[in-house]
Amino acid sequence: MHPNPELLELAFEQINGAIVIDAQGKIRYITKRYAHRYGYTQEEIYGKYILDIIPNTQLIKVLETRQSKIAYLFKFKNGEINAVSAFPLIDAKGKLLGAIAYSVFDEMGTMKAFAEKYEKLLNEVEFLRNEVRNLHSVRYSIDNIIGNSSAIRQLKAQIRQAARTHSTVLIQGETGSGKELIANAIHQLSSRNTHRLIKINCAAIPSELIESELFGYEEGAFTGAKKGGKKGKFELADKGTLVLDEINSLPLSTQAKLLRTLQEREIDRVGGESVIPVDVRVIAISNASLEKMVEEGNFREDLYYRLNVMNIIAPPLREHKEDIPLLVEAFLQKFNREMGLNVTEVDEEIFSLLNKYDWPGNTRELQNVIERAMNYTYGERLGLEHFEWFSEKINKGLSLELNRLGDFTTQSLSLEQQMHSLEREVILQCLNKNQWNKSKTAKELKIARQVLYKKMEKFNINCKDMVTLSSNNEALSQ
Repeated sequence: MHPNPELLELAFEQINGAIVIDAQGKIRYITKRYAHRYGYTQEEIYGKYILDIIPNTQLIKVLETRQSKIAYLFKFKNGEINAVSAFPLIDAKGKLLGAIAYSVFDEMGTMKAFAEKYEKLLNEVEFLRNEVRNLHSVRYSIDNIIGNSSAIRQLKAQIRQAARTHSTVLIQGETGSGKELIANAIHQLSSRNTHRLIKINCAAIPSELIESELFGYEEGAFTGAKKGGKKGKFELADKGTLVLDEINSLPLSTQAKLLRTLQEREIDRVGGESVIPVDVRVIAISNASLEKMVEEGNFREDLYYRLNVMNIIAPPLREHKEDIPLLVEAFLQKFNREMGLNVTEVDEEIFSLLNKYDWPGNTRELQNVIERAMNYTYGERLGLEHFEWFSEKINKGLSLELNRLGDFTTQSLSLEQQMHSLEREVILQCLNKNQWNKSKTAKELKIARQVLYKKMEKFNINCKDMVTLSSNNEALSQ
């Protein structure tokens, strides 16, 4: 059976637009739509050289290279832009017979709609890829919490317990003690780990914007509001986990709305008229004592109790110094990879040096110290010579401390007065260490809380002394 020319021509005409040239570049076929775009009939174009009709065509290059060009942008004579694909026509023996080009879309609007859908699909694929990376990232793993001390073992047990529930968790601790890592580990071990982990730093966002960031806003809610509105962090974290870092910085006005969201499990966008149900597990992080802030009136008591369903305290490094060797080993591996080094040995004297320090910056400060030391070595070992600057810092701090304590014996004071001064200093040190949490301070000093209050009144200990002590500590750490 021979091909039906009329049927073939009808089939070609169903294509958005097509043109066929022979091996010499002469036009052998063109659809009516293509011909009309250039102001000709089909018969007027047949046999003409392609460049005389379409100067910017890619078909000649396809003939020369025998390479296809897929969905490239092409500008027609009338200024319209469309996507065009071109292919060489080669027979079974490898002989070049010509080339064909055709429009992928029938009009610009169709191409734009396709491009928007394609871009949206790419964004969704990239999001899913990032989610998979996050789920398998070691920084979300409980195994990345380094240590074998009783403090770290207890911490890991608390993390596993928290991961088994959907209750709100309050994580408190000093700067650099790994609070965010604890939150990551809880999410990774929980049944919500197939959904998103969203984080927001409450201290990094201006107070006038924090509400819209958390709860989203509707179109026209305020000047500069995005068209169509915007989802807040609670909506983005639906079915997953929302980490509220530095929640102690949250304005009182926003605390009330957060409390309602935690109780009702629904949010209302800024400028919105309807409520949106959300299923979110909240993990709050604070580097200040919320209990003390409640006493001072800077944090809502009802919100504090709502957040403090499960309480995890990140242990400061000074309370588990026995983990320093394991931490140092982990940091060596990290910086060996990042710096292209091969440090495998650490002198024992270094661990003695590191144990002399109280680490006010905790694990993060230890990591910075190791990183700085590794910048001074190109060999396979770390020695005391790489920590000279750190040794000087410790000696300077100890000297200042001894001088300060030595003042007790050089003053013309009675024994009772000197003992009172020393007792006042010890109480101040313990208060500062516990961020002025009086219950914890009394427990550590092994005295009743009422006794602590009486001694603070007796020695005239107040917030002014806390500021002074903080300044002294800053001087010691410089």
